[in-house]
Amino acid sequence: MATAFSPANISCIFRPYEDSDPKKTGSLGVGFTVNKGVTVSVSKAPLHHLLFNYHNVDMPTVESVLDMLTHEGIYVSIESELPLGVGFGLSGACALATAYAVNDLLKLRKSNHELAMIAHVAEVNNKTGLGDVCGQFNGGFQMKTKIGHPLVSERKEIDVKTIYCDIFSALETKSVLSNTLLKEKIMNAGELAVMKIAEKKKLSFKELCRLSNEFAESSGLLSPEAHHAIMTSNANTAMMMLGNAIYSDSPKGMKNPITLQLSQQGAHLL
Repeated sequence: MATAFSPANISCIFRPYEDSDPKKTGSLGVGFTVNKGVTVSVSKAPLHHLLFNYHNVDMPTVESVLDMLTHEGIYVSIESELPLGVGFGLSGACALATAYAVNDLLKLRKSNHELAMIAHVAEVNNKTGLGDVCGQFNGGFQMKTKIGHPLVSERKEIDVKTIYCDIFSALETKSVLSNTLLKEKIMNAGELAVMKIAEKKKLSFKELCRLSNEFAESSGLLSPEAHHAIMTSNANTAMMMLGNAIYSDSPKGMKNPITLQLSQQGAHLL
């Protein structure tokens, strides 16, 4: 058996870009990793078998990673304190941690960069994400500014350590990334937001939330629940991308706050 961990990634602002080569497709933007994520244990098996918190699960992105790495059957057990489909980038985390663990189990001798690219390509091909793997590979609060280099980011400092999240409902990433008109609005809004952040030498959490909320509104992604929470909050609060959920520097007013710590550590073997 081999085991790996990948942090969850909260995306604040993103601007998609496409290429005929999935290795050059991705997103610009800003996001950060946290101390919770997914722990993936793998072992050899007659056929691929995936479990998420001890329940059978269909995860095409993880299946794609397995198919790109081996023809052998692999038993994959994923454990997480965080839910799927709400903006924590868990599809990318599961893909990346699976890649690291399978590489170790089968002694494939691939570099971490190669494994991260395999996880990223799986995300792109399955339309489950564009930039989470970059964050999870590198770790920390990051900004991505290089089109065509989806695993390259610049680590930045920010004046917050503890993050609180509140979830309203799931949001399928594929439904957003498959919507051509919505994606065009996201690109325009994201490009403006990334330009504004790139101009700043230092970025406060308050400013990050303000620019994130401008992006969420102008992109058409801002949900009624997130909008209400942001408008009634006395804290610095913004919507998680992509998920019908919010992140903040205070749990005040949240119904079911999840407490997380900003983490500098990327995916790794356990």
